[in-house]
Amino acid sequence: LNNLNETFINIGDRYLIGFMISATAVGIYTPAYALACLPVIIARTLSGVLPPLLSKLQDNKNFQLRDRILTICGKYYLYISLIYSGVAILLGKDILSFYINNEFAISSVGVFIVVSFSALFAGLNLLLSNIFIVLLKTKFMLQTNIISFFVNLTLNLILLYITRDIFMAA
Repeated sequence: LNNLNETFINIGDRYLIGFMISATAVGIYTPAYALACLPVIIARTLSGVLPPLLSKLQDNKNFQLRDRILTICGKYYLYISLIYSGVAILLGKDILSFYINNEFAISSVGVFIVVSFSALFAGLNLLLSNIFIVLLKTKFMLQTNIISFFVNLTLNLILLYITRDIFMAA
């Protein structure tokens, strides 16, 4: 459920940018967004590994170790994401210039910075969703993900319509 929601959010903004602004704007937005989301790979990897481990600990009623593992994973992800956001702020334009080109880097550095910081929350959401899976709170996850999707869609529609700026989609 998390991956489905995340897919809609991740590609939805690109379709809206293409529809409301231009295909060129999508080309400027996409590389910055992709680079900014690199820390989420760590959370995705952990989300593949953690559910069986946390489920086993839950079944064995070892709640303290279950919570400690989740806390440690969250803490280290938080550190890595914050460092990555700092790198995006300090070196974002240089990284994007290397990855794409200088013209696109200037246009998308704001997207890179904002999305790299928001990747912190996306990754923590993925990590915390593991405990909801273990506790069989998937209905709650679905409801919150549906709400976040519609809030994201609505804000993108409004802000892109008003500003015509890819920074608002970020």
